[in-house]
Amino acid sequence: MVVSMHWFGASASWIGARSREESCSLQALCPDHADFDGSKWCDLWLEYCFFCLFTFTTGSPFVKTPIDPSALQATLLQQMGWRTRPGILGHHAASPQSIHALFGYFLNDRDSPTPFPGRDVLVDSGLFEWGVAPPLEKVISSRVELDLLLGLPEIYRNSVAVIEPWKNVGINLQGEEVRASKNIAYILQQVADADSIL
Repeated sequence: MVVSMHWFGASASWIGARSREESCSLQALCPDHADFDGSKWCDLWLEYCFFCLFTFTTGSPFVKTPIDPSALQATLLQQMGWRTRPGILGHHAASPQSIHALFGYFLNDRDSPTPFPGRDVLVDSGLFEWGVAPPLEKVISSRVELDLLLGLPEIYRNSVAVIEPWKNVGINLQGEEVRASKNIAYILQQVADADSIL
């Protein structure tokens, strides 16, 4: 509707200018009608056009419909598949206290056969890739993702931000790309259920 209004305004200005020119020509051709005020007629005609526009248009064309920020955020979160609760391995949301406690347990553990006992869900899922699925779904590649993240303080306050300047740090024997960010994210998630943001 805004585009239509701009077009209408431009058209009305052009028509008004043409009408003023024609009214001057009319006065020159018809000296008996010297009292004919063409510019006044043009102004009245334009006012009538705008009156018709306001009368027959549903709603006000100049007032934008307000957008609910929370609804927009919910829509974007659903489209991107982002979680709004930090952590993925526990029954409760991760917090600074739980992350610190789990790190403490990890550093104090000297007897377990594996540093990640009973936590193979990240490997078994087969979706441990950036931007594909949780817990690596949060990849900031534009202002849209950044603004969305800034609207989730509980997420970014309980996550580790990883800035990765290279696509990979090499190729392993299986021909797979080795990404340092994935190694960091895997250890953080397994040890302390701490999310990572790329």
